[in-house]
Amino acid sequence: MAWHTLYTCACCSHTFIGKLPGVFIYSCAKCMTDNRCSDGVSSKRDSALTLPEDLSPLELELTCIWKDIHYEIIGRIRYKYLEGYYRNQWLLANSKGQYKWLLEAYALYAIVDFEGEKIDYSLLKNQEPGNLIGLSNNQSYSLDAISEFKSYMIEGFTPVMLNNIKGVISLELSTTKFDWATIDIDQKQNALVYFGEIVDLKDLNFNKFRQLNG
Repeated sequence: MAWHTLYTCACCSHTFIGKLPGVFIYSCAKCMTDNRCSDGVSSKRDSALTLPEDLSPLELELTCIWKDIHYEIIGRIRYKYLEGYYRNQWLLANSKGQYKWLLEAYALYAIVDFEGEKIDYSLLKNQEPGNLIGLSNNQSYSLDAISEFKSYMIEGFTPVMLNNIKGVISLELSTTKFDWATIDIDQKQNALVYFGEIVDLKDLNFNKFRQLNG
């Protein structure tokens, strides 16, 4: 990994190596405390709600290959939507300090950019599932779903998250060529689009999968 700063958990004194640059969140593997980390210093952060259901075949520290580059899963954000279902965002990192998100929801997987691009909220007003939306990459996407976040939990390393995500809206879009885009809209109508593509899990060549009970 490109980042090697040593940190100590603010609650249990467990030590860990930072795997993200700048300010980030680390959920302690020993005591599950969320730590806000920066410049070698960690402080306790109010933990997000724990979500019990977990049927994912993925877990932290698994490795995969994407476009001939090796990645490791270093973190997860697990969202629960107001509508009742979940979305996992697995954070992938390679040895050059480059990152991707692997989205997982209802047996669909997509690799998307780590950082989003700003998008004009006026393009998104009054949109409904089934509508076509033209985005900045000169492609038209079909709006598949509109959902509202209810809560989340984190594992491992993640970027800094909002303490309160209630009211944040997520739009999921795709094309017939398996392109993918996710648009997140916060409470102040700031919108970010994350571009990517739908993938088959077996094509990522994971070194193994999590063993599910039962």
